[in-house]
Amino acid sequence: MSEFLMILLAIFLIGLQGLYIAFYLTSFLELKYSRKAFFSICTLLILVSKINVNRGVETLEFRYSIFGIIAMMIINCFYGSISKKIFHYFCIVCLFWFQNKLLVLSQGKDHPDILLLKFILSYSSVTILAILIVAFLYYFRNKHEIGLENKEYVMLSVAPFISILLLMYPFAFSIWEEILFSFAMMGINVMTIFLYNYLTEKTYQLQQQTLLSAQNQHYEEVLKNQQELRILKHDLKNLLLGLRYHIQKGNVEKANLMLEDIAADSVYSYKSYTECWPIDTVLNSKITQMEKEKIKFFLDLKVPADLKVDGIAVDICAILGNALDNALEECIRIDTCLKINIHIYYHERKLVFKITNPTKIQSLNISGKLIKSSKKLNRYGRGINSIKERVKRLHGYSDFSWEADEFKVIIIIPIKYNK
Repeated sequence: MSEFLMILLAIFLIGLQGLYIAFYLTSFLELKYSRKAFFSICTLLILVSKINVNRGVETLEFRYSIFGIIAMMIINCFYGSISKKIFHYFCIVCLFWFQNKLLVLSQGKDHPDILLLKFILSYSSVTILAILIVAFLYYFRNKHEIGLENKEYVMLSVAPFISILLLMYPFAFSIWEEILFSFAMMGINVMTIFLYNYLTEKTYQLQQQTLLSAQNQHYEEVLKNQQELRILKHDLKNLLLGLRYHIQKGNVEKANLMLEDIAADSVYSYKSYTECWPIDTVLNSKITQMEKEKIKFFLDLKVPADLKVDGIAVDICAILGNALDNALEECIRIDTCLKINIHIYYHERKLVFKITNPTKIQSLNISGKLIKSSKKLNRYGRGINSIKERVKRLHGYSDFSWEADEFKVIIIIPIKYNK
């Protein structure tokens, strides 16, 4: 085989190894850079670990430097806690030793040309097996990027760490015993990653329940207060009749007391924007905040008063409230000439929210994973995630996008109209 073909073959085999290492890390850790750049860096660094340097009669080998290279990549190229990175480091190293063990067991004492062919086939087969294992884990991985507690990562790290030590130890096994033992160790680690996914999902669900419960309680209290104000407003006519009676009777002191009570009530602070009370409840609160922060706003509201909101009023409040909170906090954060555009309308049995605000954010991961906040107050992470969860539950649609330094939220909720 020519030297050129040997080089191409070596690059191909190293690329295969770099593929499964990069595939695993990018599946379970949040990458700081682009995937293409990382895959290239990963392959290049693994290529460095295969280089041997001849120095006189001595040969310097760097094959075990791959463990340091993987550790360096995990520390510098990914987000996450140290405990989480250590857990996944042990998992990928265990997978590497599993691959290496099968590769060694597949070799024999044949003719050099046959040995080379066996090595190529064995290396390719074992590496493809490693890729299939990672692909299997990727398919069943948890979709939410959320961290466990440090002690949970420490407990999970025990299994891959002990597996690495056992795979390195030279047991006096036959070839088939070695193969079965290696697969058993790999199986234990696969189950450990499944346990990691299970704990992650449970943690995510618990946090979501806590967040939704807190939001529901808040908006239920707000709606209750606004309902009381609406009742007071409805009873205003009776209050005015009582005031007129005291004036006609000359009871000036009692009339003044009634005026003081009416003026002290917050009924006049409630403004009707759409006559749909859940929407008006949120708009009253958020527009008051905008005026306080001197943030300009534009309202385009076309909503009928008698929408059927029974049973979903809290969700509507939470969705609109979170969307406006995100816009408010971004405007406060960038502190410049600002304007929030709020469009709310009802069309073809659907309630549509369209909110735009200026932003300096250039990119934000709003996939199905837990959304990372780009702001100190962590509102984009929890706010958008809450919106997506509630809209999904209402069988609606939500979209978040950027265009010309403007953040846009579009939410569509199917809703009936009382005719």
